[in-house]
Amino acid sequence: MSPAGQATIVFCLALSVRVGLCAVSAGEPVVDVASFQRWAEHIAAGRNPYTAAEWPANYPPLWLLGCWLAMRVSRLTWLGFDPCLKLLVGLFDASTAAAVSLVARALAWRSRPAAESDSKAISLAWVAGLLYIFNPVALLVGCFQGQNDPVVLALVLWALWLLIAQPVRQAEVVALLLLGLSVLVKPFALLWLPLLLGYLPDWRSRLLASAASLALPAAVTAACLLSSPSAVLGSIASYRGPPDFGWVGLYNAWSNLGHAGAGTPIIERLPWYHRLAFAPIYAAVWWRLRRRPIDEQLTGVVLALYIFYGTLGAQYLLWLIPFGCLRPGRQVLSTSLWTAVALLAFYQLHHPAILSGEPGRVLRLGLTIPQWGALLFLGQAMLYARWIRWLALLLTRPGTSSETARGGKLSRRAGIGLAKCGG
Repeated sequence: MSPAGQATIVFCLALSVRVGLCAVSAGEPVVDVASFQRWAEHIAAGRNPYTAAEWPANYPPLWLLGCWLAMRVSRLTWLGFDPCLKLLVGLFDASTAAAVSLVARALAWRSRPAAESDSKAISLAWVAGLLYIFNPVALLVGCFQGQNDPVVLALVLWALWLLIAQPVRQAEVVALLLLGLSVLVKPFALLWLPLLLGYLPDWRSRLLASAASLALPAAVTAACLLSSPSAVLGSIASYRGPPDFGWVGLYNAWSNLGHAGAGTPIIERLPWYHRLAFAPIYAAVWWRLRRRPIDEQLTGVVLALYIFYGTLGAQYLLWLIPFGCLRPGRQVLSTSLWTAVALLAFYQLHHPAILSGEPGRVLRLGLTIPQWGALLFLGQAMLYARWIRWLALLLTRPGTSSETARGGKLSRRAGIGLAKCGG
């Protein structure tokens, strides 16, 4: 089967699953989706969403445009804002599943021995795609919480496929343009920018790709700064991550064990310089993995962030999943399971409306609040242990001679061959 045909089947299956779950979870806009609706209302009313007196926006402008589009669709149809926005997120998440399938196939094709057939790469692509389609973390964050992280990950995965498969001329520029677009949805894709630039074969292509990835976000940010400088700078300064997960979230879950209510965060945020302290850890992990395949580099950096950073939002836990699915195995399966357990307990304790779809309503799932608190602590502890073990395996596992971290300068013929046979 051709890569395009395989990716189309994966996309259609993923989209059907997500449409069905969006119908199940549809309700009143709550938590994050409620904030997105208010920002869309600012735009519809002609107000600057960053300087609004109530509920000012703190997300990049391209995502605000997506929220406004979801509102327009909801007003033109019988659907409400909540299902329209979740369907938008689900559409991108389904494309992530297709991209995961393509990238897994391309990676397997590149690392296979010369005498091996393409059947193993095709089988691996099916497993990787199906693993993401039915991954509980992706389904919870996209179809129930309605966060926009799946949109960013879709753009990043398609950029990764372009870099590996080289299906068109100037694929590097197109890939980094997609990365730049993702920054205008949510800026966490900058975490992977140095790794993707390092994958390119020479400094000329890296400089050109850097300009492609940063020009559009810089221009849009400059325009926003000119229109509302204090609001934009305030939003950037406040972006530190909520204390839901990570070692701070684990400590908070431990401190709230046995409470009759959901409890309150003992530590609410870390100082701003804590982010700068992650830089040497990032560099050390990259240096250790610099000669490893690009997907392992991306996975290692995310794991290092999870272990060190401390304050992680619930939706941040999705960042690891598509890269883990590229190499299906015990690590991604167990990590996905414990992440889903921790997310369910977190939602039920702190944001029950995400699961019920109605403000003030809590699903009766047979557990008391203290039991959910214990489950949250257990899930967080097991999840943290899985992260440490996964990163340790990545840092200590020797690479094989057929693996390569950098693609090298592909000829036009080689690029087309990889796009047809492996990507």
